[in-house]
Amino acid sequence: MVLQTPNIISHVIDMNIRIVLLALFYSFICACSVVPPRSISPPSSAPEFENVVQQGDMQSQLELGERYFEGKNIPKDPAKAAILFRLAADKGSAVAQAHLGYCYDIGIGVEQSDRLAFDWYEKAAKQGNAIAESNLGTMYASGRGVPQNYPEALRLLRKAAEAGLAAAQRNLGFAFERGKGVPVDDAEAVKWYRMAADQGDALGQHDLGYMYQRGRGISQDDKEAFALNSKAANQGLPDAAFSLCYFYKNGIGVQVNYIQAYKWCSIAKTRGDVNSVVFEVASDELVDLTKKMPPEQIAKALQEASIWAVEQ
Repeated sequence: MVLQTPNIISHVIDMNIRIVLLALFYSFICACSVVPPRSISPPSSAPEFENVVQQGDMQSQLELGERYFEGKNIPKDPAKAAILFRLAADKGSAVAQAHLGYCYDIGIGVEQSDRLAFDWYEKAAKQGNAIAESNLGTMYASGRGVPQNYPEALRLLRKAAEAGLAAAQRNLGFAFERGKGVPVDDAEAVKWYRMAADQGDALGQHDLGYMYQRGRGISQDDKEAFALNSKAANQGLPDAAFSLCYFYKNGIGVQVNYIQAYKWCSIAKTRGDVNSVVFEVASDELVDLTKKMPPEQIAKALQEASIWAVEQ
């Protein structure tokens, strides 16, 4: 079953970054089969904003909030977005409640508050919003805004996963892989990772590739691990880009190719946060590869990395 979600790009909290275990990774994930929002005239002035605030209905406030949040045809303004989300949320919009929970979760447009993030996610989840269920589940798993409760986390994640939300499927797979609230079950982890990967979820592809590489819950297959990480890396996932660097450098699932290794290592470093482990290990690998490669090969690798970046 594919999740049908209206309006905004979905914001779903992830429980797992493969290289930094148990780190929280906040990502925007395009929901499958997104229903286009009702067309409204792009606002261009403060009076139009005030008009929607004071006289707009729930849907108009939600849609204008999404435009301000994403900067669609108007300057991006998370603070105005949060105001509009609150108005629509108070009128009962589950989507707006989930959006507002996310704003409080990461502190965008409002002061960060785990407690308020939890409260708004809970309101949306009670209306069956799968994104809110998934994010609420990660809060229960990490004990943010609420005492840690793995059984409740898994109940919510499973509900969202069964509704077709790829991020929830991936997070549920992680729980089974690492034994978070359930016994370790590699086959079950592979099952949920595959569901997420089949929807084009980059982290799901990367995680499933890891299981293939290790032969956990499935027959070991370096070529399949390479293929899955290629899909994820070409979506811009730094972790997968670094995996490709490792595969090409060491001939795992593919022939040794230092030019490709350097290219993907460079991409991983560029895409990774400067404080992340991916940035650090990619930097180290680039130093090592530089010792093994002539200048012309490094230049070719950097040229290919630049072409890849332009094409994204």
